[in-house]
Amino acid sequence: ACVTATATAQPVQWRVEDGGNGHWYEVRTLARQLEWDEARSISMAEGGDLASPRSEAENLFIFA
Repeated sequence: ACVTATATAQPVQWRVEDGGNGHWYEVRTLARQLEWDEARSISMAEGGDLASPRSEAENLFIFA
């Protein structure tokens, strides 16, 4: 399940020149908990996807 509240952060890019992958990340929280499949469906309907970190560095960037 996804942890939720009510807020949205501005998208942030993990820039290649900073050692990143060039992807954009945006925190989205809702007023209720969602199962992973529902959260992914909502993200994809809005043109995004859920973050799937592929390295410790990416995971640290996302949570920073």
